[in-house]
Amino acid sequence: MEGFTWAFETGLKLGFGIKRASNKRVGRHKSLKQDYFVCRMGGRCPVNNDADALMRANTVIAWCNCKFQMKVVEIQENKWKLVMLFGFHNHGLTLYCDGDRYFAKFDEEELSYIDAQVRAHVRLAIISGGLHQRNPEKSRPNRRQIYNRSQKTEELTHVFMAHPEAVKMFRSYYYVVLIDSTYKTNLYGLPLVEMVGVTPVGKTFVIAYALVTHESEDGFRWGLQQLKALLNGAVQPNVIVTDCEQGLLNAIPTVFPDSSHLPCLWHIYSNVETRELHITGQDSWAKFITCNLFKAVVEAETRDEFDVAWANLARQWPGVAVYIEGQWIPHVEKWAKYRTNKITHFENTSTSQVESAHANLKKWLNSAKLAIDSIWIRFHSLLEMQYVEIRHLNGSRVSFDVLHVFWRKLEYDGSEAMPACDDDRLEELFDEIRNADPSMRSSMFDALYSQIHPDEEDVYEPRVNENPRGRPKTLRQI
Repeated sequence: MEGFTWAFETGLKLGFGIKRASNKRVGRHKSLKQDYFVCRMGGRCPVNNDADALMRANTVIAWCNCKFQMKVVEIQENKWKLVMLFGFHNHGLTLYCDGDRYFAKFDEEELSYIDAQVRAHVRLAIISGGLHQRNPEKSRPNRRQIYNRSQKTEELTHVFMAHPEAVKMFRSYYYVVLIDSTYKTNLYGLPLVEMVGVTPVGKTFVIAYALVTHESEDGFRWGLQQLKALLNGAVQPNVIVTDCEQGLLNAIPTVFPDSSHLPCLWHIYSNVETRELHITGQDSWAKFITCNLFKAVVEAETRDEFDVAWANLARQWPGVAVYIEGQWIPHVEKWAKYRTNKITHFENTSTSQVESAHANLKKWLNSAKLAIDSIWIRFHSLLEMQYVEIRHLNGSRVSFDVLHVFWRKLEYDGSEAMPACDDDRLEELFDEIRNADPSMRSSMFDALYSQIHPDEEDVYEPRVNENPRGRPKTLRQI
């Protein structure tokens, strides 16, 4: 529409935005068009029923009930008349159009350019400069607009990697799972969550690796759900040992409700020693309290021994006792030996074995700037060597029938946790898919195909993190 185009471009030059309000047909045979246009700040603030949006901080409402209004009427074909109904604004013009979402709005060509640059991992500042060079006369967008657009691309956010041999081993030795995160292992700056199991001869093996965007409850829950899928829902681990990462602590009960959780004793000792250092002011006293008084509390075999050790600690260092009573006593069932002895954890009460696996992994990677395909190649080589060692160690035999089945089974085939597939149930499911609505059948087919052929998913690599800093050095609390 030439009339509106002229009004819109004129408004941009003056610093005012115009938007269409309504349109209708007029004339004897309703053959002519009539459109009303108002200021972009006209009208009242729309009602927002989103509670989160109402609580959002640092937001500014643009609507100021501006009364500006004009009408564009088609008097004959390809001939228009502009009628000004109210030609005044009740607000000032936009002095600086750069960065304004209205004046610097992207067109389709610019959106395609941004998407291509994001896929090539180009920095936002360079993308902004490129947009300005392509159209110097247009207002320059701010980086937030480009960042928001970059988040809408089909970018890979989570990766779960498990070796076929690891899956078989995990289905035989699913009783204990140790989980911990490490950093600076990939080009994208993503945390790497390592999940480790334990064999009857005390040899640890890597069950799976997971790359997640953030160490949040949702990210950990996704990784645990993939781990659970390896067992096909038939069994659950007896115990899961982790550090004090709060997101992981929240995710475990939702995915493995029947598994016991134990926080790493080494992390507990470390946290208590750090707090004792603040209280005593001397590193030697902090180590003495942790290695003697608090350790006696942790390793008490009975409730009576626990009470005696706790009373001794509280009498000598009441300030330390106040901290432990507020922070750790509420979770005494997770770290006191007289309580954890009731859980079948096979003496696995810390994540130190995962820390050793981290160190071994980084030796094989030999770089913190690897892409996902390179990471998997080195993972594969590391795990292949690991399984050869485990097969060699499992050559010994144990003949004590009174032992737990964990100690009696030195050969693994992965059949324990995988019940036989019900062919009749599978055929019933296929019949339901065949008889379903075509649109539903298509979506179910796509879901099945993506599960069977994940390598054909059309996703892009994550953005490169050029300044990886590892885990923030904050005190982790349970």
